Amino acid sequence: MEQELSHQWKKKLDRFKEEFRQRHSIVSPIPLYPSKKDLVLVASGLPPVYFHNKLNRPRQKNHGLAIYLDVSGSVNDSLPEILGILRRLQNEVTSVYQFSNQVVETSMRELTRGRIATTYGTSFDAVARSILDNAFEKAVVLTDGFSNIESELQKQMKGKGVKILTILFGGASEKNDFAQFGEVIHLKDAVG
Repeated sequence: MEQELSHQWKKKLDRFKEEFRQRHSIVSPIPLYPSKKDLVLVASGLPPVYFHNKLNRPRQKNHGLAIYLDVSGSVNDSLPEILGILRRLQNEVTSVYQFSNQVVETSMRELTRGRIATTYGTSFDAVARSILDNAFEKAVVLTDGFSNIESELQKQMKGKGVKILTILFGGASEKNDFAQFGEVIHLKDAVG
């Protein structure tokens, strides 16, 4: 059961990352990844001179993946599991931020050393402003808090097409303001 939940979490994360890749074609005399049209021509006995190979690549405007970690007072119990999640994402991560009532940029190294900057509160507005100010297209928010995002910030994030994967820990509810921007999963399902 735990292995199945972990597999489901990985599929959700892969699907989240895949949203930020685009398909493009290259023309080549070698059929690396031929298009359907090329396959039909080959099947009909009329092989094309050049194949239209379909490839996936990151979008040109790639601002990376930002991690926002809730460091309110109750985070200490879940920190080992959270760091395990962050290690899985470290190749995709461009920025790591700690947030309470304010957002502070940090590094994976500082987090693993236990260096936390917190005001012990929780503000989703601070996270939304940081995402918008840094022009991030996608973010992962790890939180146990209950907070709201003011409606104007929600509109701005929707207008920019921001995608957020929310990983909940502690007693957090799936019905938080980040849920409208993407998948919501529980930490216990992710580390299984």
